Amino acid sequence: MNEPFYEFTILDEAHRFDFVSVGKENIPKRIVYFTTRDPFVVTLTLGNPLENGDLDVHSIDDNGDRNKILATVMQSIRIFLNFNPQTVVAFYGSSPSRTRLYKMVISRELNQLSDRYVIHGGNQDGVEIFSPKGEYDFFMISRKNI
Repeated sequence: MNEPFYEFTILDEAHRFDFVSVGKENIPKRIVYFTTRDPFVVTLTLGNPLENGDLDVHSIDDNGDRNKILATVMQSIRIFLNFNPQTVVAFYGSSPSRTRLYKMVISRELNQLSDRYVIHGGNQDGVEIFSPKGEYDFFMISRKNI
């Protein structure tokens, strides 16, 4: 993805990325890679950090920088997978429209991403290699064994 992205701070052995969304307001953002029961699968969560340490994944900031935030998420995936090359990153939007937005970005960048990554889409019927025509509830990205 050749879009501009925000500078971020990498924390917790590349399991956390903090940055500030700059638009109408300066809004702190956080990307966290949570471990799952499977040691080789993590879930990516993007949200606004709350004072108690939780993430607000449902806020609608409308800060005018959606593409830059999405490019920042993609950069964090790249860096996370460089630190953790055997791991699969699973993610979905916090709403159907946000999941469609992820699908749109993956579809647009598929040729470039496919050079280095294996991308799957999934729904209640199962998981398949990502296709721009597929209907997905979640996505999974891993590095190719190069």
